[in-house]
Amino acid sequence: MNTTLKAPACHGRITAQPAGRRAVRARVANVEPHIPERKWLHDVPESQFRYGKPDYTIVNTEYLKNKTANWEPGSLGDVVESVVKTFEFEISHKVSADLVKSFAPGFRYSQNGGPEIDGTELLRRGSYNVLINDESYTSNNWDFEESHKEFKTAFPKGFAWECIEVFSGPPNVSFRWRHWGVMEGPYNGHAPTGKTIEMYGAAVARVNDQLQIEKLEIYYDATGFLSNLTTGGKCPLGFGSSSSAKPGAATVAEAKPKEGGLLGGLLSFLK
Repeated sequence: MNTTLKAPACHGRITAQPAGRRAVRARVANVEPHIPERKWLHDVPESQFRYGKPDYTIVNTEYLKNKTANWEPGSLGDVVESVVKTFEFEISHKVSADLVKSFAPGFRYSQNGGPEIDGTELLRRGSYNVLINDESYTSNNWDFEESHKEFKTAFPKGFAWECIEVFSGPPNVSFRWRHWGVMEGPYNGHAPTGKTIEMYGAAVARVNDQLQIEKLEIYYDATGFLSNLTTGGKCPLGFGSSSSAKPGAATVAEAKPKEGGLLGGLLSFLK
């Protein structure tokens, strides 16, 4: 049975759709590409941000240029993209979980069926540390700032995100997603490859009537992504790392890609 979710005025009313692969495919070829709204970015004081209000001009350009789905404005897929992009920007830039308006009271997060954490812990660890979730691909237990610095150095055009398919509407929204970026800088001492690196996954988000997230579960296999991220040769002294490189420092020849880091628990609809 369908339910109706009352969305914020900027989105109108969003009607839940029946579950299934063919339930929600609102991508329309002749729709003008547009950037989903990141709420609570421009209407809050500077003091709420770690490094001032972020500028998404560059990553928005990458998103518009290389995204694969084109959602009609106001469609369920468009709203999913807006909610997730808002969530991502808040957890990456807000100074405290108390200021993250994407969180519903009691917010919980988990990935690949692992233990749940709350919003405070998510912000403490940092979104990229949580995403990688494998110490063999990081250095010295990176904190929030270090992990974000590494990713920003490796992907100067940003690490874009899009919703590629929606299976069911609110209150339990299930969807598939794609992350991608061009590796134009070093990562943890590994040389840049200049190639586009992608990661695919799925998610189930339980939202309230204000489109705040009560619980978010994501599912993905990062093995291929991490292997591609560390394909470039690595200097034994660590030169080429964004955290230790000196201007003009070079990296050595190709090294064998790392293996391992397999993250299980994928949903069947990831296939």
